[in-house]
Amino acid sequence: MDVLKSLLSFLLMMGAVAVIIGLLAGLFMIVFSIATGVDEHLQE
Repeated sequence: MDVLKSLLSFLLMMGAVAVIIGLLAGLFMIVFSIATGVDEHLQE
């Protein structure tokens, strides 16, 4: 039973880490697209 609990908590932690990495990647993509838009707007 202990092995199952530790495996489940490990999978849950990996899932949480994956979600955090995904959120950070999305945030960087949003910031990068905004910066690119501002840069294009300034160059016109």
